[in-house]
Amino acid sequence: MKLRSNHPFWLVKNALLESYPSADKSFSTEILIVGAGITGALIAYELLNSG
Repeated sequence: MKLRSNHPFWLVKNALLESYPSADKSFSTEILIVGAGITGALIAYELLNSG
């Protein structure tokens, strides 16, 4: 059994390794929220509501 990997456990566990490829170009933005957990979702919600 392979116990070590170069990938995060949640990606391997949920079979998401190939679902979200890396960005292959540059982006310009004022705000960037990295992640989609509860913290990222709440920050996005508050920013959206604050205008």
